[in-house]
Amino acid sequence: MIRTTKPSKYLAFFAAQVAAACWAILCFRYFEPRQLAAILAGSGFWVLGFTILWVQRRQRGAVFWSAFLLTFIFSLPMLLTRVWYWGHENFSQVSVLGVPSQVFHRGSEWMYMAMVLATLVGLVRAYMGQRKAP
Repeated sequence: MIRTTKPSKYLAFFAAQVAAACWAILCFRYFEPRQLAAILAGSGFWVLGFTILWVQRRQRGAVFWSAFLLTFIFSLPMLLTRVWYWGHENFSQVSVLGVPSQVFHRGSEWMYMAMVLATLVGLVRAYMGQRKAP
């Protein structure tokens, strides 16, 4: 039997993803120094990813795996690198796992969008599956 996720769970994931993005924008707008804002914003993305992983731990679909990649391949290394290089004036001159930070951050953005897309596809599939049920 294939387990399906209720649409409300995907809606909650999507709302949390939007909230994390808004949190990041607010961090960079209102917190100084910029390094503190980056760590607060990055922590928000890490908590989001870890929460999705925990909730989806028994149903390992596209949302789970995109959250896994975002959390452990992008968010955590970026966050640890920012802490390691605390006080470094220009983070764009730093590399994360051997990749220039600007390139790494761009990859993180793409992975985040893939997670959001996986969530929206999951939402549509859950909604459509719910409509077909008698």
